[in-house]
Amino acid sequence: MSTITLEGLRTELSRLPSLSAVRTELLRCLTQDDVDLPKVIRLVATDPVIAAKVLRIANSSFFGLPSQVDSLLQAVTLLGFSGLQSVALASAVMDTFKSDPETAWFDHHEFWCHSIATAACAELLADRVGVNGSLAFTAGLLHDLGRLAMVTCYPQACRVAFDHRLTHHLPWREAELHALGFDHCQAGGLLAEHWHLPLSIGQSMALHHDARHAATGTLAQLVHVADALAHALDLTGSAHEMEPQLHADTWNAFGIEWNDSSALFAAIEVRYRHTCDSLLGP
Repeated sequence: MSTITLEGLRTELSRLPSLSAVRTELLRCLTQDDVDLPKVIRLVATDPVIAAKVLRIANSSFFGLPSQVDSLLQAVTLLGFSGLQSVALASAVMDTFKSDPETAWFDHHEFWCHSIATAACAELLADRVGVNGSLAFTAGLLHDLGRLAMVTCYPQACRVAFDHRLTHHLPWREAELHALGFDHCQAGGLLAEHWHLPLSIGQSMALHHDARHAATGTLAQLVHVADALAHALDLTGSAHEMEPQLHADTWNAFGIEWNDSSALFAAIEVRYRHTCDSLLGP
């Protein structure tokens, strides 16, 4: 159907708008297991767009402060690390994949809502498998970026995949393979290489649908479960919701009992709603 290839995608990725040096370093810092918070704050302070967004959120009605917050340090204190992380990380990445007339058919807002939902689930499940919560959030937020890369580089072929998925009620991966010959997991692995992301993050982007793969690490297995849980909880309210295949043994390892998980699910929804308001609000 198409001469599009995975190697061709590698070439196309090199043509995407480059992240600034500051955002490249910020992304590197935020995807490490042991985050250097003072360095992250310094980097945010040197990026006017991200710094302004952090200040806007600190001055939002959520915090309801009687006076204006005009200090980045005060704003970071209000947001906490998880808040700063989500704002800085998403801001650095979102600008790379903006909607344009060719990709108007693709719902970027819905995409980011699902990414945030997966990130919230991953963060709140992380301690069950001994994974750093901030790293889990990062992996969840970035897990489907391969799809955005595909949509940006090959909008027409991805539109074919989108229509084929809806017509035949297929999972995204099957529709992508039909239209392009590769899927968003493979594309995510290439994007992680292109951005020089840590191996564990790259694995979670490439293998989150293949929890039984020999190379799948704990973080990718966590994202596999978080992705499925985000779909099952229907946090985004998507009209095209379709749960991915879930490996039962991986799910069971987390010890999630549907009948006794109200507190966990409530906490996930709060984290999801607040993060959506922060990142996707006006």
